[in-house]
Amino acid sequence: MLNLTPMRLVGTGMHSARASSKAKNSARFSPILKAHWDLVVRSAAKHYDFVGMIKALLLIFEPVSAWNRIALARRSIFFMVVFYLLPMMLIVGVAEGFGLVEWGREQHLIGGIHLFPVREAVALECTEMALMGLAIIICAYLIKSFGETFHLRNTYQQAFTVVIYGLSPLFLCRLLDVSPALNPWIVWAIGILLSVKVLYLGVPRVMEPDPPHALGLFFMSTLVMTMATAAERLISTGYLSGRFRPVSDVVYQMLMKFHLLK
Repeated sequence: MLNLTPMRLVGTGMHSARASSKAKNSARFSPILKAHWDLVVRSAAKHYDFVGMIKALLLIFEPVSAWNRIALARRSIFFMVVFYLLPMMLIVGVAEGFGLVEWGREQHLIGGIHLFPVREAVALECTEMALMGLAIIICAYLIKSFGETFHLRNTYQQAFTVVIYGLSPLFLCRLLDVSPALNPWIVWAIGILLSVKVLYLGVPRVMEPDPPHALGLFFMSTLVMTMATAAERLISTGYLSGRFRPVSDVVYQMLMKFHLLK
């Protein structure tokens, strides 16, 4: 009779060796796969290659897979701000600022087109970025508070993730503000509707509420974000049209303080 015990041990050892080798290879290539699928930041850190805009498109057209990757990545607030929010804001600001300098905006007080100087356009875009940043911080805090009313133990990082990525379509649509021919409120309406569509899947995936509470949390989150972005749009359009004197005075004071106005 043949004794097959050693052969089994050898086979088991070979199987373990293969499994160990496969695990090492998987561990070796997992960062590459993760970087391939997670389009939040490129491996080349020298330039921002419109990854934020790609992520916004993925959230619109492939929301399920995009939100799954976002939820599993669990990015820190610092990472989301530095590598996603700020670059996207800069791209939108540069595009809109270029439109202000090149084509200007119609202002009823002067009865024609007002071409903005470069310094004024820069100050205006910085003000808009600050207002949008403030709106994002407030929305994240309120969404976290809403989650607590539904007896959820969510973190501020989760609420911040919902707001940052949920507003991606709105930032994408704001690239249309470069053209003075488009009504800014129409651009905002298209962007916020796409954001609501994205948030419908994003809120329950990231915040993970109980099914009976998911719809209520989604409704309150979209309501707050709609109101906050509408307020920011009201202030910015009021200044561009020359009708909102308080904003004009703030921008003027900024230009004077930093010696940007001759």
